[in-house]
Amino acid sequence: MLLCMPAFSVNNSHADLTSASYGANTVFDSFMQMRSGVANRSIYEESMLQYVYYHNWFKGKPCGVDESCPATTFSHAFWAGFSGRDKSYAELQRFANEARLQKEVVSAWDHNLLTEDYVYVAGRVPAEAREVLTESWTTECQYGGWNHVGTSLLSINQDQITYAVR
Repeated sequence: MLLCMPAFSVNNSHADLTSASYGANTVFDSFMQMRSGVANRSIYEESMLQYVYYHNWFKGKPCGVDESCPATTFSHAFWAGFSGRDKSYAELQRFANEARLQKEVVSAWDHNLLTEDYVYVAGRVPAEAREVLTESWTTECQYGGWNHVGTSLLSINQDQITYAVR
């Protein structure tokens, strides 16, 4: 009798990967697949909304008993956009124009959160912040030698935001 045991080697290169990093990579990958025609727009929009809601800046209250929510992490999304050290603002703006979300998709996602019972309670994103995701992403800035073009979820007028982030 011959008994074979497979030898597996585990690569720990992603051992320090956070949900924020993993999620951002997932959103970027789905965006690039949409641009290349490998995936459709709904896959990108689903991954983007999942990222925004699972890292919901506006869910500041502690989680309930037997719940998990964004308040338990230190990763909250407040800005969406593109950046690049060797990218012009015009090039980044073209990406941003493609990336903005469709209003009906954002509304449907938010409505589904109200009608479903989930273990992970993402919380609602205020209507004004949801609208920011559907409008043109035109904020330009340079930081750390990189150009950035996008939009800030915290640019809205909300009582729970004590400062706007561009």
